[in-house]
Amino acid sequence: MKFKKLIFVLCITIFSGLLYFNLSASSHGIVGWTKKNPFEPGCICHNLDPSDSTTVFIQGPSQVMADSSAIFKLFIVKSGLIATGWNVAAGTGEMAIIPGDTISKVLPFIYSNRPDTSIEITQTQPLPANGSDTVIIEFVYKAPPVGNITDTIFANGNAVDLNFNTDGDNWNFAPIFTVDITTVSVPNNNTIVNDYDLSQNYPNPFNPVTNIRFDIMKAGKVRLSVYDITGKEVSVLTNEVLKPGRTFRVVCITTA
Repeated sequence: MKFKKLIFVLCITIFSGLLYFNLSASSHGIVGWTKKNPFEPGCICHNLDPSDSTTVFIQGPSQVMADSSAIFKLFIVKSGLIATGWNVAAGTGEMAIIPGDTISKVLPFIYSNRPDTSIEITQTQPLPANGSDTVIIEFVYKAPPVGNITDTIFANGNAVDLNFNTDGDNWNFAPIFTVDITTVSVPNNNTIVNDYDLSQNYPNPFNPVTNIRFDIMKAGKVRLSVYDITGKEVSVLTNEVLKPGRTFRVVCITTA
């Protein structure tokens, strides 16, 4: 019995030490919490398990030319979102932050066999959602110098309530995002829109959160609606005057 109590006390002490380290190191950034880490820990200093209430996904080009860079986006979505934290990593490529980003930080991946170049992106403080259910973080991915391979981008996102009690924090892993590294220039995917262009939503299907991209040639009123299989309108996503160009809408549809 005494032996079991000793083991329990040791476990609590170790966990408390790790928790203190994670919380105290947050101002300097924390990395190693994505699925790139062989232990796949996630944001365990907030909750031990991922939560389906938080949706996290990566958006960006599926092909990048060897030794070149591209901008990607990390989406963190949760109903009633207050603030977010994140960790992004690449399998063999390199990571960098967008110029002017004062919250993100790059740090070496602690389990990497190339700690001099294999770095991850994290945050030094929570990023407020400012009344939105979605936070989008842009980052730079640089492809490795060798082509004809497939690289992987890993990420997780944390929705925090900033009340110093981790019970209300909910994190989740992003689906693993693969990038084909080519040896030839990737064609420009920008389209010339004659009137409007509505792209396939991502991720598919429509539950619980989806990202919709559409383009319009000139400024005008745009109405974007969702219909069920009977043809009944169940939700109006956009009904406003928009500028010409490309627009993204990340929406939660819980009843459609």
